[in-house]
Amino acid sequence: MNATISISQAPEGDGGILLEVTNYPVAISNKGGKWTAFSPIFKVLGFSSESEEAALGDLEQSLSLFFKVHLKNGTLDEALENFGWKVPFLKEREDLKFRFPTMSRIPVQSLNVPVYA
Repeated sequence: MNATISISQAPEGDGGILLEVTNYPVAISNKGGKWTAFSPIFKVLGFSSESEEAALGDLEQSLSLFFKVHLKNGTLDEALENFGWKVPFLKEREDLKFRFPTMSRIPVQSLNVPVYA
C-alpha cells in the first residue's frame, strides 16, 4: 500500500489547512527500555523511555512540526521531492495528494495533522 499525503482547506472559519498522512511506514525498536519510532520516508524519529505508544506520539509531534514548518516556508513540495515523493503537477488545486512508492516489510501508520499556517 502506498503512503499518501492529502492536503485540503480547513472548514470555513478555521483559516488553516488539513493534512492527512496515511499508510506511512514506521520502524519501531526497543533497546534497553528505550523506544524509537522511525519513519524512513520522512527521515523523522520519535523517542521515549516509557513506551512504544509514547515513541509513536513523539514521532507524530515531529511529523506535525515538519509539515507546519515546510507549509509556512512554502518548501513542502521541495522537501517531499527530495525524499522521493511524487508531487502532483496541478499545484493550483485546493486539494493535493502526494504519493510515495510502496515500502514492504515495515508496518504502516496514519496521521491527521491540522495545520494553521
